[in-house]
Amino acid sequence: MTREPIKELIKLQTELANQLEINKRTIPDVNENTELKDSVLSLVASKVDEAIKIKDKSERNEAISELSKEAQDAFVESHPDSEKEIKGYVDDKLKSAFREQILTDKVRSDGRSTTDIRPISIDTGVFARTHGSALFTRGETQAIVVLTMGTPSDEQIIDSMDDDYKKKFMLHYNFPPYCVGEVGRIGFTSRREVGHGNLAERAIKQILPEYEDFPYTIRIVSEITESNGSSSMASVCGGSLALMNAGAPSKGHVAGIAMGLIKDGDRYAVLSDILGAEDHLGDMDFKVAGTKDGISAIQLDLKIDGISFELMEEALEQARVGRNHILDKMYEAVPEPMEMSNYAPKVLSLQISQEKIGGLIGPGGKTIKKIIADTECDVNVDDDGVVTVASLDLKRCQEALEIIKAITLEPEAGMEFDGTITRIMTFGAFVEFAPGREGLIHISELEWNRVDKVEDVVNNYLILSDTAIYKKNDEIVIYDNSDVISSCRGWFNFIYYGHDPKLVHILDGGLKKWKIENKSTDNKNVTTQTSKYTCKENIELVKNKKQIDENIDKQEFNVVDARSRERFEGKVAEPRKGLRSGSIKNSFCLPFSELINEDHTFVSKDKIMEKFKSFKFDHDKNLVFSCGSGVTASVLALAYSLINAKYMPTIYDGSWAEYGKN
Repeated sequence: MTREPIKELIKLQTELANQLEINKRTIPDVNENTELKDSVLSLVASKVDEAIKIKDKSERNEAISELSKEAQDAFVESHPDSEKEIKGYVDDKLKSAFREQILTDKVRSDGRSTTDIRPISIDTGVFARTHGSALFTRGETQAIVVLTMGTPSDEQIIDSMDDDYKKKFMLHYNFPPYCVGEVGRIGFTSRREVGHGNLAERAIKQILPEYEDFPYTIRIVSEITESNGSSSMASVCGGSLALMNAGAPSKGHVAGIAMGLIKDGDRYAVLSDILGAEDHLGDMDFKVAGTKDGISAIQLDLKIDGISFELMEEALEQARVGRNHILDKMYEAVPEPMEMSNYAPKVLSLQISQEKIGGLIGPGGKTIKKIIADTECDVNVDDDGVVTVASLDLKRCQEALEIIKAITLEPEAGMEFDGTITRIMTFGAFVEFAPGREGLIHISELEWNRVDKVEDVVNNYLILSDTAIYKKNDEIVIYDNSDVISSCRGWFNFIYYGHDPKLVHILDGGLKKWKIENKSTDNKNVTTQTSKYTCKENIELVKNKKQIDENIDKQEFNVVDARSRERFEGKVAEPRKGLRSGSIKNSFCLPFSELINEDHTFVSKDKIMEKFKSFKFDHDKNLVFSCGSGVTASVLALAYSLINAKYMPTIYDGSWAEYGKN
């Protein structure tokens, strides 16, 4: 900021004052009682030197108070109205003796040299329930620092005189009266707390991770429990430690140190890590915060007219050495970010095109509200297209993020989707391939051969998904209009949700073979009948990625892949975007197409048996089937159940769509 406007304002004020011809009041000289002063100094001189050498702050303050009281008691009768003057003489003697000791002996009241740093103690994770915490103690200065991580909705909105803005990082500094042995009100924010808090906030802000990498709103609260100099710098150190304890990927530790100065003519002493008394009786309070690489924040308070460049250079170098000493202690205690607390929200982010924001929000917020309701996650969309999803459950976050990806996805040729038919028209069928996203499958694209009616191809799926309501003891026959692919998956789903495997069948050859054989069909609407169907998930029939990974070493079951051999061997690219080529280690390949005849029926049991016996694995172990997305794996599962009546169909539901992600 340029100083010219300030200079213009000062000039204007001076001109106005001159026009008013204001004369300054003359301050009368104070007639000092030399006799009283000499008497007081003679009484306390020797005791002052003893008092300033007491290391403990409270004991030193008590000794000084007793000394002042002794002087008052000695002269109260002879000089009844001179209490203020007597106290002033004692204070002046204390100040001069305090400063002279440092200048002459280079020894401070607590016994340290000018460059020594007080003993440092560090504890992290002092509160198990918080997201991050640290207890930082340096000498008689102590700060308890607590960190809380929130979602983007927790950002602080600043209503400024210029433009409004949001803060993603806040540091609040509390300096209660009891930390300096005083009694006073607690609850209001003082000028000191605002200023020191801003200083500590500026210092820590430089090491925060980029918002894109760590999309959290961070609040740090520093509670000063004891203070004897430089509590704001203790807050910086404690805040840095709390960040690491919370698992935030900060750019490294930041530490702060307060430098002091005693100057008398050409004599001077630069002090590292000053005490409260050295701040009060000295000439400078110079706070320097930074990392191993450099300074992140400074604040300079002077009680003299100024200091030379050389002296400032010396102070900065001494501060660097002291700061690095503190940083070494901090890195020794917490060398790197720790594991994030289970109580912290899990926040994931995604960058979408700004053009897709409207579609994600939906009319009146319908789409985004549904995502929030279904996943129980907090979802925020910034104007620049950054979408953040937050929840205590990471799995929920991932689910919400996948939904958002699907909604904002720009479909490309070659992508595969599992969709739901929403509308049937004479010219084709509309399919919801992602929440709120529909696409048209034209009648000419439904089959390789000519299709007369859309209902001939897709009505079967509608009957199954929308109108058929089953009872637990119903015998079910499932059919589709493909190579029994979808019906096999339907067969598996019924068994997975507790239906008796003996009561679930598929129509071999499906609707295609049924029509070829000119068997009876109709286009009548099916009336729905409400019934109660009790589901019981057989979770042992589905394997997850963790179980698949563990099995590579344990080999408790055999994994058989239903994809083509070219895809299994990684000779061709995967049709789904974002998947690498290849297969699960130690798995086997049996393309599902090798088990299906040209008339869409299964091959004979003997051929199925021949295919499985060709594998050189332990046939006493269970089989788990995989594929591209978990659908054609069900074809192998059904085929194997034809030759092994005791086999319960088991698949890796995530299949290569999950395992093969880059």
